[in-house]
Amino acid sequence: MDMTNLHFHGLEISPNAPQDDVLTMLAMPGQSLQYTVRIPAGHPPGLFWYHTHPHGESHRPVLDGMSGAIVIEGMDRYVPEVGKIPEQIFTLRGLSLSENPHAASLLQRVDATTKTCGVQTEVPEEIFTVNGVVRPRVAIAGGERQFWRIVNATADRYVDLQVHIRFEASQIQHDF
Repeated sequence: MDMTNLHFHGLEISPNAPQDDVLTMLAMPGQSLQYTVRIPAGHPPGLFWYHTHPHGESHRPVLDGMSGAIVIEGMDRYVPEVGKIPEQIFTLRGLSLSENPHAASLLQRVDATTKTCGVQTEVPEEIFTVNGVVRPRVAIAGGERQFWRIVNATADRYVDLQVHIRFEASQIQHDF
């Protein structure tokens, strides 16, 4: 039916409109919704996420990017060191390949195998991106420390995250 709304994961907020009401707050094409999300003063800090949530219709919109990160500040109260170092937020999403004109080159970029255990071949339906980029490189100066916040904002996938470190003359490259 092409309806949409938002759902917030992990936030200690009301399930009633206009906050996290996924049952009655629904917008059809051409309509809009307005959310007023009140974060309680004592809310724990951390990384949370949101996504579209109409029951039975959320998979495709989340694959199309309707999800993201929410940061509640204050982590430095618990770990003071993080308040003194650069912070980066990485949002992991699935990218649908079914109607993507660049699917072949994207599969080559991620080195996705299409062979299964038997004689049949299976083409992956989606690949992961980090902040919208396939296999991004993150430059970090030698000796630098960073506070990374990583959110899995995929529709329905678990992520086995690997970080490959390459040392170059002036900086360190971290490839996802």
